[in-house]
Amino acid sequence: MLGLRTAEGVDLERAQARAGVDPRLGREAAIARHFATGALLQDGDRLRVPHPSWIVLDGLVADLF
Repeated sequence: MLGLRTAEGVDLERAQARAGVDPRLGREAAIARHFATGALLQDGDRLRVPHPSWIVLDGLVADLF
């Protein structure tokens, strides 16, 4: 969750290796909603919030977690 609050975002592969679970599991619908609005992006193995969407970051993180 804290990784989304950085410009680099969350390294999904690293998060999965550390937790033993894909961090997207159970969050597919919320992730898809935010992808559709452009508030959430996936760049390779990174999930990140683009700078213009930082203003809605609290709501986005609450929706995901």
